[in-house]
Amino acid sequence: MIGEPDLDQAVLLAAARKFGAEVLTQELARQVDDEHRFPAEVYAQMAGLGWLGIPFPEEYGGGGGDLLTMLLLLESLSTSMFAAGNIYFRNVVNGGLNVLSSGTQDQKRLILPDLIAGRIKMCYAMTEPEAGSDVSNMRTYARRVGDEYRVSGSKVFITGAAESDWMQLFCRTGDGKRDVTVLLVPTESDGITFAVIPKLGNNGMNTYEVRLDDVRVPVQNVLGEENRAWAHVRRSLNLERVAVSVECIGGARACFDLAVRYARERVQFGRPIVEFQALQHRLVDMRLDLEASRLLTYQAAEMVSQTDRADLQAAMAKYHTGLMYFRCATDTMSVLGGYGYTKNFAAERHLRDAALYRIVPGQEVLKDTMARSILREVAG
Repeated sequence: MIGEPDLDQAVLLAAARKFGAEVLTQELARQVDDEHRFPAEVYAQMAGLGWLGIPFPEEYGGGGGDLLTMLLLLESLSTSMFAAGNIYFRNVVNGGLNVLSSGTQDQKRLILPDLIAGRIKMCYAMTEPEAGSDVSNMRTYARRVGDEYRVSGSKVFITGAAESDWMQLFCRTGDGKRDVTVLLVPTESDGITFAVIPKLGNNGMNTYEVRLDDVRVPVQNVLGEENRAWAHVRRSLNLERVAVSVECIGGARACFDLAVRYARERVQFGRPIVEFQALQHRLVDMRLDLEASRLLTYQAAEMVSQTDRADLQAAMAKYHTGLMYFRCATDTMSVLGGYGYTKNFAAERHLRDAALYRIVPGQEVLKDTMARSILREVAG
């Protein structure tokens, strides 16, 4: 069955649930959210358990696992504590796997063993103040001078930038609209400054504006090929979409579980509110939404693992699950009533976290991707 674990994966998930119950507690989740801090202790423990290395080859210290194994773990982490899943996604999926797919052998040997061991962290720097979905308007420029680039410009909404050791920096390297290159830039390089952007939720990783002033980057730090950033993006985009979908499924599952627990315990008019038909129907709607999203996502994951022509399925999964997570968070608030509005329960945190996925990376952009894929199908 799609998205169901085999025996080895079931053992891993049992360990992940135990980790969630003992380490990723609601007290820790609340503290991380309130303090707006990166939970370094969680990252270190995930590395110690070998989880950061699951999808990487053994030659770099990884576990040699497959895509499904990684996604099942990501879902479990996101269910226990959404911030933990986000940390895993940012570093493993949006970081290390990009180096694995596009990097040189020297780059892989330099970065992957340290990432797998939890010694370093990574971030992804594409968005600019004038170039969100319109990446062709990117203005950060890398000028080639001998055997290095001199980079100047600014990025915005870069998650985890100041906490990271390496930045995947998208910058213009020519005059053509598609002349964009990805550089691997140490975040401690001279000329880089960070400014925190206060935000509503997802506070386990701060978000930053990044300024670059004549930052020097060696030519050998090009990730992929010069002026071929879009080839790099195409290789990673569908996997990123599926992984974000899995995160949202985990968050929505946490919402559903909270709503069910509360409805069983809350007594009104002499009986638990879960016995009222109207509330039962709300729970049914949540579960239907959740299960449909999960099937859609793991079907997309299966296609992503087999082909590079999974644009439609990956975009559908990300579009649907982002909206589904927000609906489940809203419904959980309704089930909890006034208590859902307090910080005594996780409902309000999930509502704030889920709001992001109604916006990023642009629901209309995902619809455009789906429309193009559907029209190609119709054209035969």
